[in-house]
Amino acid sequence: MSTRVSKQNAFTLIEVMLAIAVCAVVLVAINAIFYSALHLRARTSEALNTSLPIERALSLLRHDLQNAVPPGAIMAGPLQSGVISGGMGASGAENSSIQIYTSTGTLAADAPWGDIQKITYELQSPANASAIGKDLVRSVTRNLLPTTTEDLDEQYLASGVENLQFSYFDGVNWLDSWDALSQTNLPQAVRVSLYLSADASSPHPQPLQLLVPLMAQARTNLTTTTEVQNGG
Repeated sequence: MSTRVSKQNAFTLIEVMLAIAVCAVVLVAINAIFYSALHLRARTSEALNTSLPIERALSLLRHDLQNAVPPGAIMAGPLQSGVISGGMGASGAENSSIQIYTSTGTLAADAPWGDIQKITYELQSPANASAIGKDLVRSVTRNLLPTTTEDLDEQYLASGVENLQFSYFDGVNWLDSWDALSQTNLPQAVRVSLYLSADASSPHPQPLQLLVPLMAQARTNLTTTTEVQNGG
């Protein structure tokens, strides 16, 4: 009986080295793609963490302005512009803060106040001394009864703000400030410009702008002159 021995082909050293080289190239490409994906995810997460507080602050500011109460109503005072209650603007600019009376207060059965509240938006020094820019703060006074002491509630909104500017439209021109003594009504619109801070390694971002028409206006006294003619 004869036996046949089958000869099996084996890999040569050159083929093994080529296979290892191809695997190394593939692993390097996968590592580069994976690193880029992780870097993009980190940048996206950082951008979202930075933009969400700003978007929330602008949305809250729009809501307060849209519900502004004209002066002369019950427990409603005039709109004021300028540096208010220790806030800080750009070189003492008169359009860096705003104080309004708005009907955005939450009504509750056990609350000793109504729906009208006094709100101030302004920039303050950051709590973290090493932080860039200033903090945007919303101060709320809910109890507006003149016989009681005002209870001020400061709400932190966002950080990293370089400047905050308000402009007021009186129906003809845009004004940098609103004088509550000479302009006894609300402006027809308010334009908000928010400038974010930037470090030396990144370009200066464009300002975020918000334009809010104010629909509520106080009724003014109209004086009409009539001529009475007597016959005969």
